[in-house]
Amino acid sequence: MKKKSKTQFKQLKLFRKEGIVFGGNHQKGNPTKKRPFSKKCDVHLVLKSKYAVGERSFLRVHNRKDIKAIIERYAKRFYISIKRNINVGNHIHLLIHTPTPQMQRRFLRTTTAMIARHVMNAHKGSPSPVKQFWDARPFTRLVHWGRAYRAVICYLSLNSLEAIGFTKASAREYMGTFSTA
Repeated sequence: MKKKSKTQFKQLKLFRKEGIVFGGNHQKGNPTKKRPFSKKCDVHLVLKSKYAVGERSFLRVHNRKDIKAIIERYAKRFYISIKRNINVGNHIHLLIHTPTPQMQRRFLRTTTAMIARHVMNAHKGSPSPVKQFWDARPFTRLVHWGRAYRAVICYLSLNSLEAIGFTKASAREYMGTFSTA
């Protein structure tokens, strides 16, 4: 059996969809590339924190209302349309459409800061009780229409069912009843 050369593996990378995912656990250290952006595509955004448990959970009544208000206020300020907003407790899923990369960047920066400040009950100028509230950079993925869009909508629906108490298996079974009809 003949061994494959390194150039053959490099050529295989040409067929992968590069540049549609950014942040989250996929990226370590300082970014060397810009966050991907497309005017035509929606963006699946995930914000996750290990500190959002117990009294600080995003699903607590006082946190849930205020976090939703923060997201809506800054979406309006930066001309971002929110297609889906799913709060799972320790992370938030958003399906958004942004007009420019600058507006997306501003939205991410201010929204993440304001949510962290609210949940940790911190005030502007005061020292933060934790070094890093968010687990990683905000995860973003460009969502093209068609199969990818349907997959993200299904994934967000499953997450919303899990947030209200369904187990993963029962949520999938429940969602399966709608897909077969």
